[in-house]
Amino acid sequence: MVYISLILILCSSNLFALNELPELFTKQNIEKIKFISKDGKYVYYQESTGDLVLASNFSTKDILKGNKNSFHTLRSSLSRKKIIIETVDNFHQNNSLVNNNTLSVIDFDGGNLTEIGKGTNPKLHLQDTWISYYKPLEKTIVFNSLQIKNLNFTIKLQNKINPYFTPDVEMFNLNFVLYTDINDEGFTAILQYERNTKKIDIVYKAPQNGIKIELCLKNSMILIGQFPLSDTIKQSSIHSLSTTSEISDKNMKLLYESRMSDIGNMVCDQEDNSLYFVKASSEYKKFSSFESEIVALDLKDKKIETLTKLDYANQMVSMDGNLFLSWRGKYFIIRGDNTLRQDSLKQQQPDVKKNGEVGP
Repeated sequence: MVYISLILILCSSNLFALNELPELFTKQNIEKIKFISKDGKYVYYQESTGDLVLASNFSTKDILKGNKNSFHTLRSSLSRKKIIIETVDNFHQNNSLVNNNTLSVIDFDGGNLTEIGKGTNPKLHLQDTWISYYKPLEKTIVFNSLQIKNLNFTIKLQNKINPYFTPDVEMFNLNFVLYTDINDEGFTAILQYERNTKKIDIVYKAPQNGIKIELCLKNSMILIGQFPLSDTIKQSSIHSLSTTSEISDKNMKLLYESRMSDIGNMVCDQEDNSLYFVKASSEYKKFSSFESEIVALDLKDKKIETLTKLDYANQMVSMDGNLFLSWRGKYFIIRGDNTLRQDSLKQQQPDVKKNGEVGP
């Protein structure tokens, strides 16, 4: 009876916390939606057949054919010019961190679909004029221009010990790229690649192995998160590095540090002046192996704002300036516009002219 009472108390507490966040409602089954624009004007969803469909302007448009075992993942940037589509065929059989999936790019409004290549972890750069993606088996990062045909370059990782390591990548101008790699001792480092000379310099190396480094570009600032891969390491930190000054560890400025094992998963593609990540909220307890919340770090005053009160919130989804909490098959709005409940496929209302006449 004691355990039942404890479970009931925890569930009631979580439900109360969720009630403080508006739930995302859409016309389509929420599980089918792959991307929704901030204003709700463009909704990409996946049919049971595996086809990817765009709903916009009171109509639908077929975007990409699939099969019932296909799985599409869509990503964009705040530039809102392009959307990346990553397609896994036979998802339940072939889903793997080392598989090369089909990558395509489409205009934000659903026009000009172009297949880019095979890989994973795709990302848009420089106002959606470049795309990068990773080829795990080849351990190669590929960069393609989305404006100039056949303009591309690659970076080969040195990693030889971890087949599941995926690099973070930021292309902050046309000549320089920052990315993460791992050496033979398991130390993660930040490296800078110069396109003109193909020179690679080490910018920073983690103080010990077992620490992951995350990169996130916010305006002219590179945000660098260091988070432990094991709970035996009780240290997390976030630094900033300006892209307008020398890219060096001596110019890294501390924004946040903790003596706890934060998860990280940084998100900085919001329009405000904050960085979002998953922070450990307490030490490990008897009935919960881990407690964490989603927080916002103000980049100006360095204050932390806790956005959830669920004890183990660890999944957030960033989508076109909105930030959602994924919780037991539902999505709740942490940051963004609550008017996403509008129906983009509702019946169009007639235009009433000033003189009272109804026009087309």
